Amino acid sequence: MVPMILAMLLASAIPTTPKVAVVPRLLVGSQGGGSVSPKILSYSSTTGAYDGLFADEGLKGLDPLGMTIGPDQNLYVVVTDGLTVNEVRRYNGVTGASMGVFAKDGGMQGPSNAVFGPDGNLYVSSSNNAKVIRFHGKTGAPMGVFAHGGGLQSPWGLTFGPDRNLYVVDYNTAAVVRFKGSDGAYMDTFVPKGSAGLSTPSDLKFGPDGNLYVTGDSSSGSGIFRFDRHTGAFLDMFVSLPDSDYPMDLVFADGHLFFTVQGSKPGVGECNATTGKDLKRIVPGDRGGLENAFGLAFDPE
Repeated sequence: MVPMILAMLLASAIPTTPKVAVVPRLLVGSQGGGSVSPKILSYSSTTGAYDGLFADEGLKGLDPLGMTIGPDQNLYVVVTDGLTVNEVRRYNGVTGASMGVFAKDGGMQGPSNAVFGPDGNLYVSSSNNAKVIRFHGKTGAPMGVFAHGGGLQSPWGLTFGPDRNLYVVDYNTAAVVRFKGSDGAYMDTFVPKGSAGLSTPSDLKFGPDGNLYVTGDSSSGSGIFRFDRHTGAFLDMFVSLPDSDYPMDLVFADGHLFFTVQGSKPGVGECNATTGKDLKRIVPGDRGGLENAFGLAFDPE
């Protein structure tokens, strides 16, 4: 038997791995412009401090749009050149290293955004042909058109609701169309065309209160519109922005609502996810070389 004192000394001599603090971050797609190349940038989600370049491989000459963290914790980015390149690229969720093209073809024309569904597969909005295309969640193989019709003209943001059905916001008609989550059959126009003056919406998410939040513009200013989770009726303008600012993508995380903004005061906005208060620009538009912020993902690391 090892004496107690000796056992304590031996234990103290065994090296231990120091704990690494988990620092959540925001991954922001920078579309670039002029001499600035497109890239994905990383920022602290608590302070907005620039953490560095996350990824830029494979983005030259392309437009990075919507993006999402997959079940494998890697980052999936929708990219297009507006003509022949229509893809979803994958990047290592820790290092940002390119993992190549995950999904392409399948009928994608002008893809805008992507989301993983309850079935683990990837759904991509194809804005130029008014369809939602489904890809195998592990292999990226095309699985065909999942949803179309119902007045859908130019699908941008898409999300699955608490009812497990698919909600798609239409940029052209300013409506939210709902499709059955199991087979993509048209259900209804959940938010009618131009409800509460909504125009040119780009993204949508269900919030912690269960209601639906949509980024968009209106004649009285832009912001984030909130609609009833059961009926689709307009509730209020949860976040109000000046006419010259245009909210793009949004994400709820850690009790906050984050959203990218283009316009006169670009960057990433933040507010309380429950009250909409404490509104601020957590990431100014020029921080870290950010140019035309679009896609947004929250990485808890």
